[in-house]
Amino acid sequence: MIQCIIIEDEPMAVQNLRRALMEHGDIRIAAVFEHASAGLLYASENDIDLIFLDVHLGRQNGLQELKISKKTPPVIVISANSQYALQGFELDVCDYLLKPFTTERLHRALEKFKATQHQTNEAPACFIIKCDSRFESIAYRDLICIEGMGDYRRVITLQRKIMTLQTFRELEEKLDPHYVMRIHKSYMIHLNALMEFKSSRVTLTNNMQLPVSETYRKALKERLQSGSFTISNKDAG
Repeated sequence: MIQCIIIEDEPMAVQNLRRALMEHGDIRIAAVFEHASAGLLYASENDIDLIFLDVHLGRQNGLQELKISKKTPPVIVISANSQYALQGFELDVCDYLLKPFTTERLHRALEKFKATQHQTNEAPACFIIKCDSRFESIAYRDLICIEGMGDYRRVITLQRKIMTLQTFRELEEKLDPHYVMRIHKSYMIHLNALMEFKSSRVTLTNNMQLPVSETYRKALKERLQSGSFTISNKDAG
């Protein structure tokens, strides 16, 4: 049973969400809160699996409260305004529902949440990057590397290449460090794409050869020697 809470100050919105969630027999609403701070505190101290969080809550902004809160369960944002979507995804919310949303849209959000829960011992399913005025979802399993190109970062996957203005620092904060690692001031790689590490370079599954700087060489060597990843050649020189 999925234990969730609702943080919403509009009674009609709470009623509509309750009614929609009744169609999902594996979800139980443990509590409802009008204030984000109280709801997030409750979630951090109790066995809660999922939070439905509104943005505008009287004088409180739900996303601002989420940003300063302690570690919380996954969050599905519910809002009548799309302008906070980027801020939400930067906080790694599970999904962002625009009011009024359909039962089908809520179902997709819940399926997305459930899928992430099955990734506990694996790489996260995907990550979101901002490209110009749109968002792109990239599956971790498809990522090969990220290359710095002036003001841009080029994200290289098995199927495509995507340009983003997000900095390496922003990407490092977003990506799972167990799977994606910086190897040079201009490169990050997905460790599962690593075929060979020799001396001061790596070879990836798409046959790209990238330099490994002295700054990151020791950390990469230690990661490979930990046994978490298997490549054809672990000679670090």
